[in-house]
Amino acid sequence: MTSSALPPLGSAGTPFQRAASPAARLLAGAVLVAAIATTPVGSLPALSISLLLLVATLLAARPRLRPFARRALPALLVIAALVVPLVITGRTAEALAMGARATLAVGVALSVAASLGLDELPGALSALGVPAALAAVVETMLRQLGSVQDEGRRIVLARKLRGARGFGVGPEVLSALLVRTSARAERAELAMRLRGYNPVLARERARLGRRDLLLLGLTIALAILLHIAA
Repeated sequence: MTSSALPPLGSAGTPFQRAASPAARLLAGAVLVAAIATTPVGSLPALSISLLLLVATLLAARPRLRPFARRALPALLVIAALVVPLVITGRTAEALAMGARATLAVGVALSVAASLGLDELPGALSALGVPAALAAVVETMLRQLGSVQDEGRRIVLARKLRGARGFGVGPEVLSALLVRTSARAERAELAMRLRGYNPVLARERARLGRRDLLLLGLTIALAILLHIAA
């Protein structure tokens, strides 16, 4: 069983990190991704604005190319798998619009993720109102992605050996994986506390502040503009 931590996607001290708190970066990224994902990009203005948002996010976050490409590839393969059937059935325009929208949203999401360190994520989630237990589960899944994947494979294999049929990953598998990840998160949090980690202090450092108003206001304005342009 492997227990590898997720390598950093971006470099420390980027413009995005200096301009806003972790909670603001996470919230701004969620707003942009939701705006792009829910806006038809068939029109040229909407597509242009979406591309500008992606370029601006890339320039602000400055993700490292190799980790960024490695994480973008699986998402692009999933998008291709969803788009190809539409092309085969002759719905090319719809396929291109869907593929462009999903690709741009994934690019923005990965760019924002590049600006968030694993030590910032729990505090950012907590500052946005996410329960501490769920934030700890998310952090553990990211830090020990290899272990979580191995755990999921063992659960699927155990179900198949007991006669389960159909698609391997279902609600039962996901719920069992969530329970086991939660237990792992509790142990990880206890170990971090014993080493001096203070979740309250992390939440205070990550919370929204006055300096975040400009970024959040600009993000909301761009999201509205994107929908108007569509």
